[in-house]
Amino acid sequence: MVQVKKYKDNLPIKFDAVAALSMIVEEEKANRGLFVTTSRYLPQARNFAEKQRGRLVLADSTNVAEWCSKISTRIIRDKSETIQDSYILNILNDSSSKGLIGKAVVAQTGYNTVTNQFAIVLKDTPHVSLLMDISGKPVRYIDPPYNHKGYEIPRMDASVLNFKTKEHVFRARKEIDSNGIVTFWGQQKLYTLWDGEPLFYDIDD
Repeated sequence: MVQVKKYKDNLPIKFDAVAALSMIVEEEKANRGLFVTTSRYLPQARNFAEKQRGRLVLADSTNVAEWCSKISTRIIRDKSETIQDSYILNILNDSSSKGLIGKAVVAQTGYNTVTNQFAIVLKDTPHVSLLMDISGKPVRYIDPPYNHKGYEIPRMDASVLNFKTKEHVFRARKEIDSNGIVTFWGQQKLYTLWDGEPLFYDIDD
């Protein structure tokens, strides 16, 4: 059971609020109660909590900052573990069914130009996916010798490891519409699954 009470911002937490949490801990036979505030606790409230022999924990903005730092460190560690070279090469070379992992996605951008920003799906959940930028590989030029226009496909080989940096690995919000079309929103771009066909590009502004 979780109970949340709203107190006015910046007002110090008094004894009665902490005592009320102690009563809930007792009634629920819980091992511990946690009180979190971005404000501060009055000495009477802290003294009362200390007498509960660890059954009440009072946390403030300093604790919240520490928790956020630890979570951030864990996220960075998890991301680095996910994108080991062997993992990336394995999902590129494994053609067996594994959902969206290893699939290429693309975001088309440009105003006077047309550019394709390719990425691959490294990790996938119902609402968020981990993507990594990859480069495009021209398969046909239509304006030789300048080669500013043509068709390209995502480069799905070991060269993708060059993009394994924090700037190129990012989380994207995943959505599926009523027609089953999957989109990913990340780095201010909207990505869709690449359909396997060469895509037109035009970098001649």
